[in-house]
Amino acid sequence: QGAASVKVYVAEHLAGSMRRQRVLDLLESEPLFLPALDDDGPRIINKATLKWVSISLLDGALPVEEEMSDSMLYDVRRTVIVELVGGDQLSGDLLYSQPPERSRVVDYLNRGGRFLRLWHPEQILLVNKDRIISVREDDKGKEA
Repeated sequence: QGAASVKVYVAEHLAGSMRRQRVLDLLESEPLFLPALDDDGPRIINKATLKWVSISLLDGALPVEEEMSDSMLYDVRRTVIVELVGGDQLSGDLLYSQPPERSRVVDYLNRGGRFLRLWHPEQILLVNKDRIISVREDDKGKEA
């Protein structure tokens, strides 16, 4: 099946928290199915079948997914190429902070969570780790 543009709705606040819910919270949560809305109406999507999800920036800011601020800094920045099941390839930046002894890309990939954040100037991609065949660093990749 090809790419589909859908809307998902996030809660104003997570249960027991004042933090806004993010799309990543929905993808990482236990329920297997995710309600969505497309041009044909409501649909229910099996999250395990997703390869990746793209969230566009609005005026340079991710509306809900990451509330970036000048104070948010990452210790490591790696430009990577991700090969997915079915032959798709994605490229972008991995931005993360981990202890120096666990700062390799493989350490970051083996960290908990089912989805990987891949950063672009205009969007963020949430990539299903179960659908990744390989990740290789791009020659342009540099530490931040």
